[in-house]
Amino acid sequence: MKLHAIKTLDNPPVLQKRLSQQDVIAFNGKVFRASYSDSETESILESYSLKKLFTQKNLSSFRILRGTEKKYLMGIFAPFLRTADATKVRLLEQKPLEHSASPAQWTSSMWVEAARLVLQISSELLADGLELAEINPEDIGFRHTKPIFINPSIIEPFDMTQYAWKHHAEFRRRFINPLVRFIRLDIPFDQSLMYENGVEPESLLQEAGWLRSLSPGLFSSAFLPSILNQQVKKRGFFSFYKTPEINEVVEYRKNFFASLLKEVNKIQDTNLLKKHTKPKEPLASITTSESWIKEKINLFHPRSILEFHSADLTFSKYASEIGIDFISHQPDEKVCDRIFRESNRLKIRNLCCNEKNLSRFAPAEMILMSRSSIEKALTQFHFEDELIQYLSKSVSKYLILDIPSADPLHQKLEKFGFVFSDGFSTFSLFIKVDVQTRFV
Repeated sequence: MKLHAIKTLDNPPVLQKRLSQQDVIAFNGKVFRASYSDSETESILESYSLKKLFTQKNLSSFRILRGTEKKYLMGIFAPFLRTADATKVRLLEQKPLEHSASPAQWTSSMWVEAARLVLQISSELLADGLELAEINPEDIGFRHTKPIFINPSIIEPFDMTQYAWKHHAEFRRRFINPLVRFIRLDIPFDQSLMYENGVEPESLLQEAGWLRSLSPGLFSSAFLPSILNQQVKKRGFFSFYKTPEINEVVEYRKNFFASLLKEVNKIQDTNLLKKHTKPKEPLASITTSESWIKEKINLFHPRSILEFHSADLTFSKYASEIGIDFISHQPDEKVCDRIFRESNRLKIRNLCCNEKNLSRFAPAEMILMSRSSIEKALTQFHFEDELIQYLSKSVSKYLILDIPSADPLHQKLEKFGFVFSDGFSTFSLFIKVDVQTRFV
């Protein structure tokens, strides 16, 4: 077998996460998952239900490593692996999503879509007697507006003698309760992610108060689970009487997932009703220069574009039409969520990020910034030099800023490797030095 060319010294592997039964290692632009589960992982990963999920584009692509290649990579990953016995390690190779948003950067509608995907996958896996070993938002990524399951190594056989879904309480802690906290109590999602095991119903009850917890929106998530302490939901009702048939378990769980899906949809309906506002009009400075910016996008045709403080779909829709991936940054959750829902409806190649910290973005080939966006960014970086230094790390080729030719920023940008190329009205196009020769 021909091995991949690997630079063991210049590009060493990095341990990204250490989980209970799995280590996640980044190496050579790919993600490797070393699983130590006792289940027959390889046969599970080749099951019909997983192939169906991959066909539906709900599952990220992966490759099972075997033989000499597996042994060779295990030698490189040795400092991170828990055992050197190749028979006890299942090694998967994945190509990571080039641009994705972490759960802390999701809008409420993105959380809803992720929750729906978890329920859909759990239902699909029933056909092969499988289930997810754990429920975690970190196992979901977004390719544009579509949620993708990125951790197939946590799939395992389920106990067919039990009606109840053992992850019901976990699903509520990690998906339902963060959504309810945000929609009903205005508590940001990043605060919910601070809880290692998710948001407990008791915490939700304490935050909402007893009286407020009796309202329809909080009763099933805070009040009832706190009183019953999840005991009824952890045990299947019929398990007290007999050992169920497999088809009965499958049918029961499918109906249960369908009921949870209705609850998630109801939460989304409440969310949209709360956010029903008239869409904001595009900024005048953007609309007057729209044709010129689109012309530059078409000329250079970057693989990806990041627009800071995106206000609408003006450029994301155009970029999608010509096959360019777009990232819409917007710190206002309501505006970002509206952009996500519109992008999803129109099937636009747009990844939405509800993020206040600009430094958490992966590099893009082109960055767009309006004047208001620059001013808001300066409130974070304080000094223009800090902002320009950040931009030099975040953009690999082209930079379009809403600054006139006489602006002092022009000279500062030159110090960081940007060369002024063209301008229109108040907008200026800069090209990084290492690529400017492409269009001489």
